[in-house]
Amino acid sequence: MRKGRSLRRQQTESPLISVVIPTFNRAAMLSATLESLANQRLPKNRYEVVVVDDGSKDSTPNVCRDFASRMQLRYLHIENSGISAAKNTGILASRGKLLLFADDDDIADSHLLEEHLKAHEQHPEENVAVLGYTTWAPTLSVTPLMRYVTDIGRFLFAYGNLEDGQMLDFTYFWGGRSSCKQSFLAKHGLFNRQFHFGSEDVELGYRLSKFGFQVVFHRAAISYMARPLTFEAFCVRCERQGEALFLFSRLHDDPIVEQYCRSGDPFIERRTLRANPEVRWPDVASLFREKINQAGRLERLLAWGFEPEELDRAGAVSGDTAHAQAEAYRLQMRELFASLQDSLSQSEQRACRIVEREAELAELGTSFQAESHKFKEDIQQLSDS
Repeated sequence: MRKGRSLRRQQTESPLISVVIPTFNRAAMLSATLESLANQRLPKNRYEVVVVDDGSKDSTPNVCRDFASRMQLRYLHIENSGISAAKNTGILASRGKLLLFADDDDIADSHLLEEHLKAHEQHPEENVAVLGYTTWAPTLSVTPLMRYVTDIGRFLFAYGNLEDGQMLDFTYFWGGRSSCKQSFLAKHGLFNRQFHFGSEDVELGYRLSKFGFQVVFHRAAISYMARPLTFEAFCVRCERQGEALFLFSRLHDDPIVEQYCRSGDPFIERRTLRANPEVRWPDVASLFREKINQAGRLERLLAWGFEPEELDRAGAVSGDTAHAQAEAYRLQMRELFASLQDSLSQSEQRACRIVEREAELAELGTSFQAESHKFKEDIQQLSDS
């Protein structure tokens, strides 16, 4: 009898932490994410998973139904409204005092939830959030592009020289790998629904910073990104991120926001070029698209997974097939690099024309100012006489 009462109490007891996962048409990846959450070391009654389906047309509902018996899982479906709306729906439906925002393409380490709880126990202040550590899944082949995105350009989970336990500002409130106190959001605000594809996390962090919001880095809270990044996907992400940062900068007239959102172009920052992006874009749009297409071709060639030298050696054993493949590879690479060289030459010529035109305009502006000054002096002399 006592055991039965204890079991019922565990089943109705509120979880310590709620994992909020917004998702859209990624049923297969979501399944791997949920599998990793079902295998957490934390007892099942101490956490819940809230999946918010942002208008998916695939088998997402069936995936969630399959996992419902393995953990406390709540499935919510909304009309496609963007990531902010999906996260807000998950927040309002969550029962845990702590909220962990997870991505539908990440794999959780078996200790992930335990470590987030531990970090919050060490920092019980309501205004302190926790940033976990994410890296590429060991099952992925990490390409040079993926290394660039994390280690050089730092577009994704770039930790640089962060130290475990370091206290950080709002710009480190990264979606998919951060947790916070639900009560702090209830008092001071949720995600802005205008952000559909990105920067919603940092924008919320900025608003929360007005109330003392901070983020502590907890290295032991580990997750793995299980989706490889292609060049095309990276370009799409950059475009969406640019749109989001533009919106961010327009919503908040603050030098801190301006610095975070500004372009990293050194020519613009040093005022070498008086650049107006809207004016200059027509001159570079077609060239930009051409560069993307060429880089995509190069990526596809490299994705073949062989080198010509290896094929030559194999051809000595297996006959002419491998040799023919290697020769085809060389021809395509030669054609590609010749095309890249021509394009580079054309882009340099266009850049020179743009610089020359800007110099001409600057000279005309100086001449106009001089004539205006002379005209004002003549008027003044006439007035004095």
